[in-house]
Amino acid sequence: MARIVRTAVPETQYARHGDTHLAYQTLGEGPPDIVWDLGTPGTHVEQMWEEPTSARSLRRIAAMGRLIIFDPRGSGLSDPVSPREVPAVDERVDDICAVLDAVGSRRAVVVGFLAGSGSAIVLTATHPERVESLVILNGYARPRIDDDYPIGVPDEVIDHMVQAALAPWSTGGALPIFAASMMDDGRYKGWW
Repeated sequence: MARIVRTAVPETQYARHGDTHLAYQTLGEGPPDIVWDLGTPGTHVEQMWEEPTSARSLRRIAAMGRLIIFDPRGSGLSDPVSPREVPAVDERVDDICAVLDAVGSRRAVVVGFLAGSGSAIVLTATHPERVESLVILNGYARPRIDDDYPIGVPDEVIDHMVQAALAPWSTGGALPIFAASMMDDGRYKGWW
């Protein structure tokens, strides 16, 4: 039976991977441990709780076990990275392991969302002893189309999405691309 989780925003803590500090939070009780790899540059473990639908979703997941969320390096409250030093997948996997170690998790349900799907898959393949199960949401092997990857997205579409996200960064102008169903919700738009 699911446990109801009603609590204030969890305390942000930090795991270390080398010299890098990785912000994370936990909510709920396991087993199982459920680690979410959102894998996007827009994550922020504290800001996620400011939007009621996001907070409700996180609490519902935490009702199934101990939810572990984190900001990947270069995102949110984790240490920044230079645009020229975007972490490779193997480094992201090591970051996930550092967070799991910091919370004392030996095995977890690993959830990869969008860009986080690649590191979730590699974690599962390289550290099967750490993974209870793998869940991929809206995942892809890689985003760009190529001769050996015909189901990818054309460069001009990706470029359009990047420009749409960056140009109106603080105005909510990217909602039509990333959360079209929320375009008319002023509260959500302000949070976005």
